[in-house]
Amino acid sequence: MDISRHAQIRTQQRGIPESIVELIVDYGEPKDIIGKAMAYEVSGRTINSLQTHVKHLLNRIERLKNKIVVVSDDGTVITTYHKTDNSGIGNKK
Repeated sequence: MDISRHAQIRTQQRGIPESIVELIVDYGEPKDIIGKAMAYEVSGRTINSLQTHVKHLLNRIERLKNKIVVVSDDGTVITTYHKTDNSGIGNKK
């Protein structure tokens, strides 16, 4: 993300980390303002939705362990399997 020098100074002065700026642009609702500029704001509804999504994701993370997904160069999933001691990526099965 490109950030102007002015924005760098203001975000530092206002204690808004660049990572928060990125999240607001990614998930906020755009509003037309002067000229071709857009202002982004994350609504309470969007925050609630993101929190729910993250909670579900956290609940599923442990299930990622020891799983392999093989994908072709065109993006098609070819197969999936549970990793064993000798079946990791690059190992012959």
